[in-house]
Amino acid sequence: LGVDLEEHITFCIEAMKGIADKLGLDGSAAKSA
Repeated sequence: LGVDLEEHITFCIEAMKGIADKLGLDGSAAKSA
């Protein structure tokens, strides 16, 4: 990819935080368990 792996992972996590609910990663499944 031409970028540091840790930097790329951090970028992806930060990007996904903004749409976590759309991705099903907002924690709602854990709350209902």
